[in-house]
Amino acid sequence: MEFVGTKYPKQLFKQKPIRAEFSYEIKNENFCSSVKPHALIFVVSKSSNYDSRNAIRRTWGNFARITSLNKFSHLYLKLFFLIDIDETRLISISLEQTLF
Repeated sequence: MEFVGTKYPKQLFKQKPIRAEFSYEIKNENFCSSVKPHALIFVVSKSSNYDSRNAIRRTWGNFARITSLNKFSHLYLKLFFLIDIDETRLISISLEQTLF
């Protein structure tokens, strides 16, 4: 099995990160403060992919639909989108955060 070029997963985990340092900002620090979730689901997304994020929210990211099934009704799940910083899209990302 080939994975990422000619490297196998074991080899990839042994190599040093390409970019060891980065910074991030959490705008909503109280996202999980009221009820502790059973699972956090992180989705990495480019700021320009609003339609993809919205499709996720309407389909498998719609946890109200999932938890309405009896065998999943006890689960409390949270969805996070990790979005790159694109200065030209900051206003639309802020608006999206307010809406969702």
